[in-house]
Amino acid sequence: MEIFPQKVILQRADPAGRIRSWSANPFWIQVNYYKNGPIENYLTLRGNGKEVEVGSFLTPKERENLKQLIEDTLHKLTGKNFSS
Repeated sequence: MEIFPQKVILQRADPAGRIRSWSANPFWIQVNYYKNGPIENYLTLRGNGKEVEVGSFLTPKERENLKQLIEDTLHKLTGKNFSS
């Protein structure tokens, strides 16, 4: 994940090695955090017409920490808090 003032880019390599990429304007990104989602502390980002999973390989506590880091960074860039 890379966060720039005008764009957030999230890339993932699937098992076959193919790179999947998602990007959105940080101003419009919504951070979603589900305590009881498909996995504990399920974290997604919504923007640019899609919702993408973030950090499924992390522990629940690491996803919680990542959520806070993303929200803090987006808040600094946009001056708003987009968490749900």
